[in-house]
Amino acid sequence: MQKILVILTFSLAAGFLLKKFVWNPIFEGRQNKSTAMDGENTKCGKSDCACH
Repeated sequence: MQKILVILTFSLAAGFLLKKFVWNPIFEGRQNKSTAMDGENTKCGKSDCACH
């Protein structure tokens, strides 16, 4: 029983690390990244509203 729990815990940890450090960076790199911090939802980005 303990071996099953150890294998399950190790598998979950390895899956989490793979998703965090391998899977997400691969697909984040394919998305278009904007220069605005909030994804070009700024109110004064394209038309200046004198808010800065």
